[in-house]
Amino acid sequence: MPVDALGYLLRGLGVPAQQVPADLDDQAGMYRSLVAGKRILVVLDNAASTDQVRPLLPGSPSCSVIVTSRNRLSGLVARDGARRITLDVLSTNDAVRLMVGMLGADRVDAEPRAVRDLVRLCGNLPLALRIAGDRAATHPHLMMSDLAGDLSNERDRLDVLAPDDDESTAVRAVFSWSYHALKPDAARVFRLLGLHPGPEFSTPAAAALTGMPVPMTRRLLTDLTDRHLLGEVDRDRYRLHDLLRVYAAEEVEQGEDEKDRSLALQRMTDWYLYTASNADNGLRGQANDMTIGSPPRECSPLPFAGYLQALQWFDTESENLGALDRMAGQTRRHLIAWRLGVVVWEYHRLRRDFEQLIAFSRVSAVAARAMDDPIGEALSLSCIAAASAHLGRQADAVVALRQMPSVHYGPQDTHREMSTLSNLAEAYRGSGMIGDALAHYRRALGLARIAGSRWHEGDLLRGLAETYLELGELQHALDCCRSALTIFRQLGDLYAQNTVLQDLGGTLLALGRRDESVAAFADAVAIARRIGHRHAVDQGLQGLAAAKAEAS
Repeated sequence: MPVDALGYLLRGLGVPAQQVPADLDDQAGMYRSLVAGKRILVVLDNAASTDQVRPLLPGSPSCSVIVTSRNRLSGLVARDGARRITLDVLSTNDAVRLMVGMLGADRVDAEPRAVRDLVRLCGNLPLALRIAGDRAATHPHLMMSDLAGDLSNERDRLDVLAPDDDESTAVRAVFSWSYHALKPDAARVFRLLGLHPGPEFSTPAAAALTGMPVPMTRRLLTDLTDRHLLGEVDRDRYRLHDLLRVYAAEEVEQGEDEKDRSLALQRMTDWYLYTASNADNGLRGQANDMTIGSPPRECSPLPFAGYLQALQWFDTESENLGALDRMAGQTRRHLIAWRLGVVVWEYHRLRRDFEQLIAFSRVSAVAARAMDDPIGEALSLSCIAAASAHLGRQADAVVALRQMPSVHYGPQDTHREMSTLSNLAEAYRGSGMIGDALAHYRRALGLARIAGSRWHEGDLLRGLAETYLELGELQHALDCCRSALTIFRQLGDLYAQNTVLQDLGGTLLALGRRDESVAAFADAVAIARRIGHRHAVDQGLQGLAAAKAEAS
């Protein structure tokens, strides 16, 4: 309370306790009279509000005041001319230097990797680092790797970061001061964020999690940011510090019953799933042939104006989608896991992130098996085989192929059969089994044309063109390239256009049509730069250089 703090200051300035006024205004008047004209630095630590600080300001130009707070105290800036300095957590190098100062260079240098793990697990937060460093200093035989191991379990992390003899300086206690000062709606938003699978999230994702309208959610997130319980990383995008995320996860267990937690998770999962589905459709230029159904009435997934907007969303949310997929697999929400795999496969193939493609497909395969869906399991394993072949892991591709169950496809399974055959063709071609690849591409292409799936027709023509090019059947390769390019230009799939243009450039160069080859490679490079695909840019430039060298 300001009255208690002023009483402390007055006694520190030599006023006998019995002469300290009881009234706050009288205290403030005496305080300002005593410090007027004197050179005094007043430090007000851990202030909760502007109203708490204002009576303690000296009001004399010869005095300075430093106020520390987890809140922004905007009133002091607007009315009292305060200058705000926002402090972030320590950099990794500064955090390591802090540990050197506490433990000595020899001990830190003996386990550099463990020390950096410790810094990461403490979230680079000075208080957490000092508590961990003090524990290590108190126990000189404690290995830093053991301490990092103690911190690696999220459920125990805040317990480890609590001094044995001073609970008030525990990380959990410091967080609780800010949390318990929140209004009920803001406190609910904060604790529900403990359910989010990744450290960063958007305002619409938080709105889905909380079940509140976006404008109201934005106001509450701003309040949390003002109190330094959230970090703002971009417009409508926030980050929850690792330790605060652990604290929020504890609070949501205490503050929300199991039913409410489950509903919040379902709302958030639906939002990510159906937004990813819209983005997937934006990349393809048509709806995915393997539909995941319509979103629930209360779900408002984001729409996308075009290819680049959809690609940017996937790039931004890729880490969250991976975390959500792992969570769905671990909690045995098999239908969600399967559907997530369906809507992210093309994005990861586009970005050539075959490791993530395999990770999603493994979760999908387990989910399909649990749902007694052998066709879905076969499709997932064929995707693993194709991705493994792209990575040059032919042995892994063979293992996935051998694990595929024998299935019978009915008329209703055309799309999944077509996708499985396409994956198998990719796997066979990557493993050098060209004859098998051609047979599977042709069968899949026939199914695509029967089903009227333009995107798959273009993709299979692309695969056939590359296979014909490897075989030296240049006219067949050229015909397939041109047909595929026409389709992808109609659909607006920029990555597919880039890929086909590179195939077209290579085919034209092999036919001796060098000027046309240069033009095709130049168009491919322009598209690759537009979508920010570094690997495709490099490939296109290599082809362009080769074509120009032949033309000169």
